Amino acid sequence: MRIFYLHAVSSFGGSAKSLVELFAQLKLHGVKGDVLCPSGYSQQALSNIGMTIHNVFGLAQFDNTLFGYYRKLRWIVLLREIAFTIPTLFALFKIKFKIEKFDLIHVNEITLLPVGILAKKLFKCPLVVHIRSVQRGNSNDFRTKLLFNLLKMHADAVVVIDETVKASIPDFVNATIVHNGINLPDHYETLNQKTMSVIPRVGIVGSLLRLKGIYEFLNAAMILLKERNIAIQFVVVGENARSSNGIIAWVYKKLGFSDDTMKDMLKFINVHNIKENFIITGFIKDVRDIYSNLDILCFPSYLNAAGRPVFEAALFGVPSIVAIDDPKSDTIIDQETGICIKKSCSHNLADAIEYMVKNPQERLRLGYNAQKLAFKHFNIQENAKIMVEIYKILIFDKTSNLVK
Repeated sequence: MRIFYLHAVSSFGGSAKSLVELFAQLKLHGVKGDVLCPSGYSQQALSNIGMTIHNVFGLAQFDNTLFGYYRKLRWIVLLREIAFTIPTLFALFKIKFKIEKFDLIHVNEITLLPVGILAKKLFKCPLVVHIRSVQRGNSNDFRTKLLFNLLKMHADAVVVIDETVKASIPDFVNATIVHNGINLPDHYETLNQKTMSVIPRVGIVGSLLRLKGIYEFLNAAMILLKERNIAIQFVVVGENARSSNGIIAWVYKKLGFSDDTMKDMLKFINVHNIKENFIITGFIKDVRDIYSNLDILCFPSYLNAAGRPVFEAALFGVPSIVAIDDPKSDTIIDQETGICIKKSCSHNLADAIEYMVKNPQERLRLGYNAQKLAFKHFNIQENAKIMVEIYKILIFDKTSNLVK
């Protein structure tokens, strides 16, 4: 099976990690992958895993996710996507000229649905749409209705990453849950009980974006260290999602679309004199060693969902604190596999961290339960088999349609 993947994000975030981990298993089942994506860490990682790379300056997207949907000044972002239409079309027709046929097209996020539909018509093969972010499925505005009607009409299969994402799309869209996963060493096949650090290590992992709650994490650290005098080591793993240099970065910052988060963080740490309590690693290609040395993971994002770092940490027996008001039992169970706070709030986060730090046995219990839950749902070998079966049905069973 030769699959054509579409991936729009150049930075190595959750969607790229998930595709890398998935394809590492898919190729063991005979899947060959081509991917169209812009230059950056994602492209390098996808190349390293064995995909054939097709470069593009930028892929046109349409963002109607719960957090990123266009409103007020954010409509300006749509101008960028319109500008990317030309390189997108050029890249697709160039690939069509070079490669006669793909067996299937796999869009790595619903924001690329319009490009996926075009590619489906161009290459005349089935289309799989992967939805990785929480959507606005209950909204009644025209664009939301149009988006999901197009999804229903053109996607031959819809894949969602968990129950939270599935609950955010309309009921008339038939979606299959294929949880993400991570390839683990053999010795992690059985549950491992974490040992307690002398000074607990509390971490946040991922791109340094305001929406990921990094500023709330910093404020919570200051509260715990300066106001409550609790001994904690804070770990930040990641880098700015976008370059902080150049005219485009300047425009984005002026419009409030991005921040130089790394610069802001370093300034905050120095101003509050808490440098000795922080470990800042920057970008790390393989985060497995990070989780082995963490005691608590924080995911205080504005996305109202448990992101990829939550189950990654859980696989290593690390419990999480997540900002989510309606947690689903396949990702995190409040007070059983972690702690859920109602919103991304510095004081709420600080209270949850303090509770875990001061109750180490409870922390170990939560981590143990989190690991059991993660092994149940985020087994990458089993989840890859589900994806392979979806591919086979669409490619070889022409009478089947997993959406309609």
